[in-house]
Amino acid sequence: MTSPGNCGGNCKSDKCDEWGLTSATCEAGICVVKGKSCDPTEVSCNSPQPDCDSGTLPQVDDGCYTGKCLPVLACDWVPDCDLCDDLICVITEGPGCTHHRCEPGIAECEGEPPCDCLGSIFCNPPHSMCSQLKGALLCAP
Repeated sequence: MTSPGNCGGNCKSDKCDEWGLTSATCEAGICVVKGKSCDPTEVSCNSPQPDCDSGTLPQVDDGCYTGKCLPVLACDWVPDCDLCDDLICVITEGPGCTHHRCEPGIAECEGEPPCDCLGSIFCNPPHSMCSQLKGALLCAP
């Protein structure tokens, strides 16, 4: 049996094509899209923010909105856990910062206490402490 979330075939290039992205990689067993963001605090130009459908957020690249929307699963940031729907909301706490992101479920972790299985995958150093918070995983240093 493989380790939980080992990306064994889950990191499909067709998702990158579908979302208009050029690369994805396996980090800590999770397929992570590289090179784009959904964090509006990174916007430093005057580009208009696109209207996005439910379950998507405006894509940000090189300090500007691209005019496209990304599924929350492809975003590196979401404003809160409400957008994650059936995905796992991971909250990472740090000095003066709370970061939310949506992650896919991992079949090998179903039925396990969330922090026992998912904590080791989603709570990466320096965030080694995992706890459950209203249906989300909270990762703290």
